[in-house]
Order: sequence, then structure tokens, then C-alpha cells
Amino acid sequence: MTEEYVSNYYSSCGLFGWSRCARTRTSTRQKSYSCKCSVNGGWSSWSTKIIWRNDCSTKCGQGIETGYKTRTCTNPAPQYGGSSCSGSSTQTQQRSCKIKECPIDGGWTSFSKFTWNNDCSAACGVGVETGYRTRSCSNPTPAHGGKACSGAATEKATRSCKIKECPIDGQWSDYSTVSWNNDCSSTCGIGVETGTKTRTCTNPTPAYGGNTCNGDSSSLERRQCKTKECPIDGGWTDYSTVIWSGKCSATCDFGAESGLKTRTCTNPEPAFGGKTCVGESSATENRQCKVKECPIDGGWTDYSIVTWSGKCSTTCDFGTEAGVKTRTCTNPEPAFGGKPCVGESYASENRHCKVKECPIDGGWSEYSIITWSGKCSTTCDFGTESGVKTRTCTKPEPAFGGKPCAGESSATESRQCKVKECPIDGGWSEYGPFTEWSTCSVTCGMGIQTKSHDRTCTNPEPQYGGKDCEGGITETVSKDCDMKKCPETICSDFGQGHTFTAHLQQCTKYLNCLNGEVTLMSCSDGTEWDNDLKTCAFPKEGSTCLATEPNDEGVSCQFHGQHLSHPTDCHKFYQCVGTTPKEMSCSNSLAWNDAIGNCDHPENVELCNVNNSDDGAADVVEDDTNESDVDVIEEFDCGGKTGFFADPKECTKYYWCIAGQKYHMPCGAGTYFEKGGCVAGTC
Repeated sequence: MTEEYVSNYYSSCGLFGWSRCARTRTSTRQKSYSCKCSVNGGWSSWSTKIIWRNDCSTKCGQGIETGYKTRTCTNPAPQYGGSSCSGSSTQTQQRSCKIKECPIDGGWTSFSKFTWNNDCSAACGVGVETGYRTRSCSNPTPAHGGKACSGAATEKATRSCKIKECPIDGQWSDYSTVSWNNDCSSTCGIGVETGTKTRTCTNPTPAYGGNTCNGDSSSLERRQCKTKECPIDGGWTDYSTVIWSGKCSATCDFGAESGLKTRTCTNPEPAFGGKTCVGESSATENRQCKVKECPIDGGWTDYSIVTWSGKCSTTCDFGTEAGVKTRTCTNPEPAFGGKPCVGESYASENRHCKVKECPIDGGWSEYSIITWSGKCSTTCDFGTESGVKTRTCTKPEPAFGGKPCAGESSATESRQCKVKECPIDGGWSEYGPFTEWSTCSVTCGMGIQTKSHDRTCTNPEPQYGGKDCEGGITETVSKDCDMKKCPETICSDFGQGHTFTAHLQQCTKYLNCLNGEVTLMSCSDGTEWDNDLKTCAFPKEGSTCLATEPNDEGVSCQFHGQHLSHPTDCHKFYQCVGTTPKEMSCSNSLAWNDAIGNCDHPENVELCNVNNSDDGAADVVEDDTNESDVDVIEEFDCGGKTGFFADPKECTKYYWCIAGQKYHMPCGAGTYFEKGGCVAGTC
């Protein structure tokens, strides 16, 4: 009988003796030994495929979808008592997702300025004017099933208004105190002093076309005044009775007799330095006198009334009748030996006379204004209306056996008339030119485009109760239009599974197809969908998707990463971030050379040489930009990788590599690049 036994021993083995080896000894007749080192487990590389859970964190809007990638403890697998791998065999991954757009409730914009109706309630003075202001439910516009704005879009208000001031008629103020002129009309004794009182048309002042005050603005006042007593000059008394001489200057008829009268300087007597009387104290007087009558020559009286003969020189109408008038030599009669009158005591006279009227033949007056009948010969358009005009035999009327007027006393006239316009039925004009084709009735799939042209009822226009044109104004034609496949159709063609693909109508959107269902996704601003890379990316050279607007210098980008020269400064250039040109400067006084696409010595750049001064020296372009703000093209190589990588020169910038294509990107203000993304803070 053979007896076997096993003994286990442990000894060091492996590199540096850090692993334990199990040694087994089996005892029989013979002894045998075996020794193997323990192997600790090691992780394999992470799987390249991420398994997404299709569990977006939000039901609408932007959310986060989680997934994971795996590794196995097979590099190497643990053996011979070696330890297993430490850590997790799965690694969680996240990406943005969107199941659908979230409902957006409408919001009011600010109210517009008031629009006033310019219709003041008062023609003058203060009135009330009504106005309106509006707002729209577009801040934001309700979308994706969101609620409309509550409340009214229009608000009414009133304000005071004034078209013009109402006329104010002027009224006089009270008179001012009298302003005396201190100039007495007499230098002595009682006199008159004048003064003026004034008033103004200010109670109220006339304004806005009102009437001015009636009357004068000033009034003259008078009062008694005395500066001093006046000297009293002496005054003569009345003359005394005349004492006549008794002697006449003529021997017959009237002559003159002289006499003497006297007076005294006592009315009044001179006083207060007054003067004595001027002149003589006596005066000579004359009066008529007659000693006897003088001879009187005779004079004619006026002629008597004419005595007419009663015989006319004609038998009818006006003639001449003779008469006689007489006078006597009694004005005066000759007396006291005076001479008799000279001439005849009678004179002949003639006057018009008429025995009877002569016969007068009648004559027509002018025709009267025409009296129209008021009846037109037609019921519409032009016709004829008759009328009558009359005249009378009164210019002159026949008299005294004269003949009457020859002819008729009335005459017929006619004139054009129109009761109303005759009805004109409308007629169509020719059709005008067609409009441009309309946009397609659908944004995807098969739809319809239309164009139209119009005609007008103006050949002729219907007038005066005429009929309108029959038929329609507009003629429309249509044609089919193909807007390419709709997103729903595209995703259903993929069937079961999950993929991203291009939106055929909008280059900045893409489709998230999951088991035939579609979710519309949007790229971020400045990017477009790249269906080869299956991601949103900045535009490549030759892309026409994103519209580019030139900046103030007239520079516009065509694709991301494009470098463009500055139009006026040779030391500057533009780097396109997306489609936005960002101004950059070369460092160390270098200039941008478009030919090599990098900064170069100024003498190699034509723009710098054009800007040289007359003496041949290059103009020095001073740039006060901090060196940390200068963006210099770095020779960074993506090496075929995809991801985000730090800029070794500037911590606030990074490189975005997509399948080897390089984009140089800045972080936002107040952030810097760390661990695959821009984080808040300073570096």
C-alpha cells in the first residue's frame, strides 16, 4: 500500500519576489514540485460604442440622455490568486437630447406709443383728445401649444388738448392818479392847470385774436390854480356923453357933425404894479346931419308879370307864345329937381306853348327773360327744352292816335337739356400680367404653387345705374411643386433603430430618428448640420447655408476657420469664428500675408509697402492691445482626433477637432478652458 500526502508551501516568485507561489508536495514513493505566480487582473480599454438608454431627462426642450461604455478585467484576467480589477466596469456618458419643443406661452410686448386721434373736443382752450396704444402677443409668440396672452391688445386713454387759445377781449384797467403838469395857464391870479390820467388795456390784455379796448387810453383833467396875485392895470371908464359942435359938413342932404367925449382911468385904478391906462382921456365923435334935401333922379321899378298873347306858333306839340311886361319910374320918382328915368317902360317876352299832343306811334320793348317749359324731349342723355320770351308795345306806347306796334309780342326759343345720364353697363379690361409663383403650399412633400392676374371693370366702368361686370376679377393658375421628403417620411424609411440624419429643407436643423419616429433638432447659432460627421459643425469652405453679413470694414466670412486680410491695416487680419469675422493682430510688428496664410515680415506684404511714407520709411503701426489679447495662428495638429483640446499658449482658448479638422475657439467672457470645457473663473 502506497501512502500519499500533500503539503502546501508558499515561497516568493516573480519579479522582485513580490508575488506568492503555491508549492504542492505529493508524498508517495516519489516527491514532485509545481510552482506558478499569481496574476493580478487588469482593465481592458473602454469600449468605443456607447450604449444610450433613450431616457431623455426632460419631456420637452433640451435635456440630458445618459449612456455607458464598458471595459473588462481581461488585460490580463486575474489568475492564480491574483487580485481582481479595482473600480467600475462601466462609465456613464451624457449627451444633450430633445424629445419635442416645450409649449411656449405667449407674452405681451410693451405697449406702443399712443396714437392720438387729433380731434380735440374743444375748438379753443383746453379740451379732451382720445388715443389708443397697442401691444402684440409676440414676446414671445405662443408656440408648441402654449397659451395665448390674456387681456386686451388695445388700450384707450385720454389727454388734455388745446387747438388754440380762445380769443380774449381786452378790458380797461382803472385810471391812474392824475399827473398834473404844474404849469398854470396864468402866471398870476386864477388860472387852469391841466393833467393826464391813464389806463391800460390789461384787465385783461387782448390775446389770441380778441378785440382791443374801445376808447382812449388817457384822459385830460383841469383844475383852478393861482401862482400869485396879478398886477392890476388901470382901466378907462366909459366915455361921457358927447358934446356936439352944432356945425354940419354938407349944405344939403346928409353931412357930418363933430363932437367931444371924455373918460377917466378909474375902472379899475392901476394896482400891484399894474400899468396906467394907455391912450387919451378924450375922443372926437362924428354924426350924420342934414341942412336940407338934395335933388332926386328917377329910378325904374322891377318889371311887372308878363301878359301873354294866348296864341301858339304851332297847332300841336311845342311852339312859341309872345307876351309883354311893364315897369314904372317910381323907384324913386324924380324929386327936388332930379332927372326922369332913361329907357322904355315895357319889354317883349317869349315862352314854349303846346295846343295839343302830336300822334305817337307805338314801339317794342326788349324781349323778357325766357320762361322755360321744364320738359326735356328725352328721359336721359341730351334732348331739347322749349321756352317763350315776350315783349310789350311800350317803348313808347301808341298815343294821341299813333299807330300800334307791328309783329308778335312773343317768340319761341329752344335749348339743350339733360334729365339724367343714361345707364352705362360695365365692361372688363384685358387681364394684367401674372404675379410671381407663390411659395409652395407645403414645406415638404408634394404641394401646389399658384400665380394669378387681375382684370378691372373699367372698359367702361359701370355708371348711372348701369350693370356691373359679370364674372370674377382674378384668374388663378396652379402647378405641382416638390419640396423633397418630409421628416416623418425620412425617419419612417429608416425603420427600427436610432440615427441622426439631415433635414432636407433647413440646413441648420437635423432629424433624430428613433424607431421610425422623428424629433426635429436645431444646431446652435453659427453652425450647420454635417451629415457625413453626423453632428453640427461650423460651415466648411463652399457652404452656402448660413447667410453672412459684412462687418463695418466690408469683411464677411464664408466658412469657419477662414483667415482674411484687414482692408486698411497690414498688421491685422480676421479669423472667422463660425461666420463672424474676429479682428486679430500679428505680434512682434509682423504683418498678415494672405499668400502664405500667416504673419510675415512687413516687407513681404504689399499693403504695408503701399502705406509707406514718402521718405521710404515704413509707417509704424502702434497697437496698444495687450500681448495677452493678441491671437496668433498656432501650428496645432489635431492628428486625426475628434474632441476639445487646450490651447498651449492661451488658457482662454481651445481647439475643437472633428475628424482632423481644426477650429480655434475662444471661451466666453469670465471663463477659461479646463478638462475638456470652458469653466467659470480665471486661469
